[in-house]
Amino acid sequence: MLEGLDNIPWSTLNHAYGSAEDVPQLIWSLLDTNDDIRDKTLYSLYSNIWHQGTVYQATPYAVPFLVELLSVSTVTRKYDILIYLSHLTQGNSYLDNQHDDFLFDESCDTDGFRRQLELELNYVRRTYLAVRDGLEVYFQLMQNKLQDPQTRMAVPYLLSNFNELQAMIVPRLLRLLPTEDNALIRASILMALRYLQHGQQVFDHLEPYLAPDEDLIVRVAAGLAVVEIAGANTPLRVIDLLVDVLKHSTVVDEAYEQLTWSEGDLISDICKAFMHIGYERLRPVMSQVVRSLRRVDFYAAMDCVDALLFIVFDGKPLSEVNPNLSRHQRMVLQTILESPTIWNIRLNDGQTMLNGNISNMMRAYNLPADPDTMRVFLQEM
Repeated sequence: MLEGLDNIPWSTLNHAYGSAEDVPQLIWSLLDTNDDIRDKTLYSLYSNIWHQGTVYQATPYAVPFLVELLSVSTVTRKYDILIYLSHLTQGNSYLDNQHDDFLFDESCDTDGFRRQLELELNYVRRTYLAVRDGLEVYFQLMQNKLQDPQTRMAVPYLLSNFNELQAMIVPRLLRLLPTEDNALIRASILMALRYLQHGQQVFDHLEPYLAPDEDLIVRVAAGLAVVEIAGANTPLRVIDLLVDVLKHSTVVDEAYEQLTWSEGDLISDICKAFMHIGYERLRPVMSQVVRSLRRVDFYAAMDCVDALLFIVFDGKPLSEVNPNLSRHQRMVLQTILESPTIWNIRLNDGQTMLNGNISNMMRAYNLPADPDTMRVFLQEM
């Protein structure tokens, strides 16, 4: 087990904090059955070879050993490793992440900068390919119904990163889908299909999972997949399903939060999906969609605001010449104005400050960037 780990010259490789000589011990620590030790180990791995979205020279060397651990029967909480591998596939280079930063204004056109950027992008590509090489290991986990559900749910989450392999991955997932008894895992497969392929082949296979007698979480996942694939051609019954979920999301919130995919709030995720449909198709239900904004917390509100502004303004700034508002544009802005969770950030000392992210969203649409100005604007329009 982990043969070759000590043959890697870790001390000559680097990560976010310098020498990567600590990496082999961290990989061994993932074999520990103590949850506290595993948590600390993962925290370290998220800090050093994947630091705030950046991968490093040592990262691609570590990946094959992480994949190997997924085949070791005594390794617990394999879903943590699968999710970590998924994050690695989405990593970037330090210089590329900071390319527009003022720190590099004077150096980004130099040969040295370009060479270093090319070197770092090579780490990114090698990391991605190393994770992708574990494809058969991931499918074995998925097909093994003795594995814990969280691990099996994390497999589609990871697979959805390999869009260029959709011709091989999608048919295998479609074959697994009707044989799966666990509703959350069926929903996870559908969520992967949502991102892996946009086309009639997948669309035709989604119909059974929209049926009224199917689990609601599965119907929601199938509906989100249809929206992603069909866009403005999304059937009205799918729109109605998701709007009904917006009105009564608490019925399915608990199940949705168990999905590996649920990095946000169900209401905000549906609103973001509706951006693919467009205003004209959503016009009949727009009032109900807007009302959902009153039920979200601060973090979900930002995604909802972003989505609703995009939908009602068609992604374009309000004209500075004759800036007339439609009924639904006014409704969105009035709801934003009246929401207690949107404009202000509560600080630790109990004070509040204006949410700069919301202000920037407003400015992008030529709209007032603070509530007082918005209130006057709506009164005058």
